[in-house]
Amino acid sequence: MQFWLRVLCGLTGVLSAAIASAGHDQGVTLSGSVTRFNFSEYNDEGIVSVDESGYVYGSKLDFRKRWDRLYVGAKFDVSKGTVAYNGQRLLGDMDMKPYETTTTETIMDGSVQIGRVYESWRSYDFSVVYAGLGYHQWVRDIKSRILFEDNITKKILGPFEVYRWAYFQVGARGFLFRTDRMFVLVDFNLLRTLAPSMTSDTKGLLDKQHLELGSHFSGRVSIPVRYEVFSRWLLTLEPFYEAWDIGRSQHAVLTDEGVMSTFGAHQPRSASRNYGVDLGIQFEFN
Repeated sequence: MQFWLRVLCGLTGVLSAAIASAGHDQGVTLSGSVTRFNFSEYNDEGIVSVDESGYVYGSKLDFRKRWDRLYVGAKFDVSKGTVAYNGQRLLGDMDMKPYETTTTETIMDGSVQIGRVYESWRSYDFSVVYAGLGYHQWVRDIKSRILFEDNITKKILGPFEVYRWAYFQVGARGFLFRTDRMFVLVDFNLLRTLAPSMTSDTKGLLDKQHLELGSHFSGRVSIPVRYEVFSRWLLTLEPFYEAWDIGRSQHAVLTDEGVMSTFGAHQPRSASRNYGVDLGIQFEFN
């Protein structure tokens, strides 16, 4: 852990530049977001079996405060949207042919951070190294479809899935540069998922299923931009990229009203590669 703290602190220190007389990078920010959502599932041979992609839209509340060398932060955001589903067929077709439908994604994330401020000889030039804990919930509602193939009408059921995991994070945040009214920062995050799980509801066909998933390292990087429009009020723009990796679950037997069925299933290894931008307004603390 000390190694990663040193790496992140070093990256932020290298990227830090001279700061003018305003801009403390502390305050409350309310923003809206547009995210390009990209999710893939992989079979045991490492080949993509399911791909989901599209835009989701959300809002975020971000709090940051400094007390001398102490840094405290908190974030909460929620996003929702309907994306395209392409890949392996789901319940209702034993052929498992390629299949297209849509998925409604609802994503909620909250985290808290505490860290140490490292100041330089320049006025208002500093970096922060922090650690934190967060909680991530992703609701994946894959839509069912009625298909007519080979003179047969088939109803392909899309399950309703809820993914949950806690995560530990270490990060570093610091200034890139500024002008009289604008400053630009960079924020690196190394994430480690903790006890990820998934609950699947087959919409009445079988009992709900709970699976424990594998933990992996993930990450996020963003470039916050702040522009002062009035005293202590700033416009914010923050492009970001985030990557989540979740491991394969163990194979489990499905049940029907508590009785073991002849069906079994597992949740494959998956990865999300999302990028987007937050746009909002910030009230800056003194």
